[in-house]
Amino acid sequence: MIQLSGKTQGINFENKLTWKQIQAVAQKYNKMILVDCYADWCMPCQEMDNKTFSEKKVGDRVNSNFISLKIQMDDTKIDSLKIKSHYNDVRNLIKIYNIKTYPTVLFFSPLGALVHKSIGFKEPDDFLDIISNARTPDNQYYTLIELYRKGKKEGKFIKRLAIMAKEMGDTDLAYEIASAYIDKLQDDQLYTKDNVLFIADFTRRSKDRGFGLFYYHWDKVIGFIENKKFRDDLIDRIIASEEIQPNIKDAKLKGNKPNWNSIMENVTRKYNKTFAERSILKVKLGLYFGKDRKEFANSIYYYTVKYEDTTNFKTPISIKTICTNAWYIFEGSTDRGQLSSALSWMKKIIKDNPNASNIDTYANLLYKLGNKDAAIIWQEKAAKIDPSDKEVEIALMKMKKNENTWPDELIQK
Repeated sequence: MIQLSGKTQGINFENKLTWKQIQAVAQKYNKMILVDCYADWCMPCQEMDNKTFSEKKVGDRVNSNFISLKIQMDDTKIDSLKIKSHYNDVRNLIKIYNIKTYPTVLFFSPLGALVHKSIGFKEPDDFLDIISNARTPDNQYYTLIELYRKGKKEGKFIKRLAIMAKEMGDTDLAYEIASAYIDKLQDDQLYTKDNVLFIADFTRRSKDRGFGLFYYHWDKVIGFIENKKFRDDLIDRIIASEEIQPNIKDAKLKGNKPNWNSIMENVTRKYNKTFAERSILKVKLGLYFGKDRKEFANSIYYYTVKYEDTTNFKTPISIKTICTNAWYIFEGSTDRGQLSSALSWMKKIIKDNPNASNIDTYANLLYKLGNKDAAIIWQEKAAKIDPSDKEVEIALMKMKKNENTWPDELIQK
C-alpha cells in the first residue's frame, strides 16, 4: 500500500513508517503530510507520477514542507500480502474522506487533521499552486468547510466555498452551500452577470430559486447569458430528472415500456408542449442509444428536424453533428422519408465538404434507398479519397454483392 518512489529527484514517498510514526515525524519537524491516493488502473495517476511528482521543482517544494506517502486504493491480483492487509483500511479511507476520483491527493496538518485536497491530474505549475493553497489556512478547503459548519455564512465567503466544493467533486455539499448563498439574495441582487452565472451552475431542481429565474424570468436573464440553448438545456435536464426518468423507472419495475403519450401529457400540463417535446426526445436519445437502433434513429431524426439547422452548415461542429445523425438514421431507420431527408442533408454537405467519411454516409443512404448504381459510384469516390479506410472498402464490396451495408439487428445487445 505504501511505496517508496526511488527517484533521485521529485517527491520522496515514504514506505517504511506507520501512520503514527509519520505523524510523529511531521510534528517533530513541523511538516505537513501529503497522501497520494491512486489506483493501479488509473492513467491520470501514472501521468502525475511521470510528469508532475517527478519534477525537481515539485519535489523541492514538497520534500521541504511535507512527509509524503502513496496509498493504492484498488486491489489487483498481484497485490502483495502487505497491500492486501490494508484493504479494510483503504475502504475506510474512501468512506471517511469521500474519495471518488483518482488521483486524489490529501493534505494533512502536522497533527493529522485533513485540511486540503486535490483531485485529478495536475500539471507541475498547477500542483505547485495547490501546494501553496494547502499551506495557507485561508485557502485550505477543509479548514474553510469547518468555518462554514461553525456558522460563517458571509456572502462572498460561502459563494467562493461553493465553487471550491464543486471543483473538489463534493457536489451535494457544493449545492448546499450555494443554496445558502442564493436564498439570501434580494431580488435586486439576482440580476448581475456574476450571480446569474453562479445560480445557473447550482440549479438542479424545479424548487430551486434558479429554476424560476430561468423559466419565468428569462427576459431579465437573457442579457447576461444570451445563449437560449443553455437555458433550455438546464430546464430540460431538470424536467427529465423529475418528470420523465421516474416514469421510465416505474414502468421498468413493472415490466412495461414507457407510456410516452402519458408522459407527454403530464409534462405539457405542468410546463408546455415545447419543453415537453424537447426534453422527452433528449431522454429517448439517452435511453435508446446503443440499445435500440430503430428507436434511436427515429428519435435522432425528429430531434435533428426540430432542433438542428439542416439548411446552413457554417461550422465544423454543425457539419459533424448532421453527418453523425444522418449515419444513425441510415443504420436504424427503415422509413423512406427519414432516409430521404438524411440524404438531402448529406447532399448539401458533400458539395463543400467532399471527404471520404461524408461521401461514405451519402453513398450508404443512396444504397439503402435502392439507388445502387449511384451509391457504388459515390462509394468508389470515397475509397479513392481514403484508400486506408477499410470500412469504406468493405461497404463497397457489399454494395457490389447486393448485401446490406447496415446492421441486420436493430436491437443491440
